[in-house]
Amino acid sequence: MTVTITDQALHVLIFARLKPETGHSAKGLAAAWAATEKLGISEPLDAETPVTLPTPVSTDDVFFRVIAGRTSPEGCDSAIAFNAHDVAGIVIRLHPTSSAIGSGDGWALLSESWRSVFDPDEFDDVMGNVEMFIGTADESAPNLPLTANSIAGGVLAAHGGSGLESSALMEPGVALWSKELSWGSRVVAIAVASAAGTARSWCSISSSGEDAGQLVRYFMHASKLRFEAAVFKQDIDELRGQERALDDGLASLFALHQQFEVAGAAADELIDAQSRLGRAQGDAAGLLISITHLRDLRQTVEIAAHNLRANQPVQIEVAAVNGLSFFARDLKLAEWLDDQAGHEIAYLQSCRERVGEAQKLTELRLQQLSAANARTANWLSVLQTSLLAAPLGALSVATTLGTHFTAPTTVRMAVMALVGSMNLLAPLLAFRWVNGYGSPEVAAVAAIGGCAGWLVAVAVSAAAPLVIVIAAAILGATLLAGAAVLVNGRRPRAWVLPNV
Repeated sequence: MTVTITDQALHVLIFARLKPETGHSAKGLAAAWAATEKLGISEPLDAETPVTLPTPVSTDDVFFRVIAGRTSPEGCDSAIAFNAHDVAGIVIRLHPTSSAIGSGDGWALLSESWRSVFDPDEFDDVMGNVEMFIGTADESAPNLPLTANSIAGGVLAAHGGSGLESSALMEPGVALWSKELSWGSRVVAIAVASAAGTARSWCSISSSGEDAGQLVRYFMHASKLRFEAAVFKQDIDELRGQERALDDGLASLFALHQQFEVAGAAADELIDAQSRLGRAQGDAAGLLISITHLRDLRQTVEIAAHNLRANQPVQIEVAAVNGLSFFARDLKLAEWLDDQAGHEIAYLQSCRERVGEAQKLTELRLQQLSAANARTANWLSVLQTSLLAAPLGALSVATTLGTHFTAPTTVRMAVMALVGSMNLLAPLLAFRWVNGYGSPEVAAVAAIGGCAGWLVAVAVSAAAPLVIVIAAAILGATLLAGAAVLVNGRRPRAWVLPNV
């Protein structure tokens, strides 16, 4: 059973995004406005509304403002341009001629007429494009989804193209069929007689020119949502490539630190690690920008979903056809986009945290290297002082003993050796006392002890045999070195860069 459709009309909704920095009038928007003139829509809408579309469209943040409008000489067809917040749009209303109405092919002729002056496939700078075919059926609301289904299907299939289709019955008695295509959406709205006025108001500009109909606003926000989803899908591969590159760089950096755990870190290796960290920090700064953009996206999606719900007609669930309506699909798209943006934000934040950990680890190792270099510099300074003091001290002793004291040569030599070794090694041993003595330090103590034993042997007898002198030196070295080990103990050498 088929149904007769009367009051046929075509409403074309075209939306373009306004760019805040310079304003924007998309080529597609301008082309659509010019196309209406080819269809005879060229007369002023009223005395106050301009007939020319401004270029560029103002980006002033307004709730809704008509910026241009015109009508046909008969007053049945019209084109009204507006801007609302960050969107500029055109609502075009076309009615069939008397001959078309009589033939019953009003929608087909309207579609052919519009497509003869405007091809939506030619303009990719238009954010949203909706062709909405409206009519009235002498039928009860519950029967509309079935009795008018074949007619609606024919309209949706016009001009070819494949895409998702859905339909639903809305209060107060309007059946909607939709098809999503590459250039936008084609919608058929068939109302019962009592709801015909409501259906027309949904896709029109209010008579006062201060707001748009419910479906005009709905499709405007749906277009913004789909635009954001398309941008997200387009940019996400590049973003994930940046994430993988950063992860690879961090993995290499952490592997280098793991190597430092085993073999220690040389200065040039830490400088290389710091260079890698610098590159990672630069990449992480880029990720921070991406995080802010994704947060803005989530905010935009949240606002869009709110506005979709606010402008969605009430659906009669029991009469819904083919499961989800396009209203439900749009909300699912908003939910999906919000979830995806949330996942990406969490992952990017994890990447930035890993960069922070790598920075802390690298800085710690650089601090350790700096401290080790400082200790080495102090040690070398003490060594330099000792090297200068040793011969001076020995010469001073020799001069003193030679001038004021009469002592055998062997005693003078032993005293000079003891004083010289103490001047040379005592400052170094004092410097190393806090960190504990290792083998080099114990050997230095033994050298001083050997000189002391030598002095004791020759002091007792200047003519002591060489064997006695050597034995005394060995005994002195052993006793003093043993005492140093017992008193100070063996500890790790602090000037060696420890592993983290």
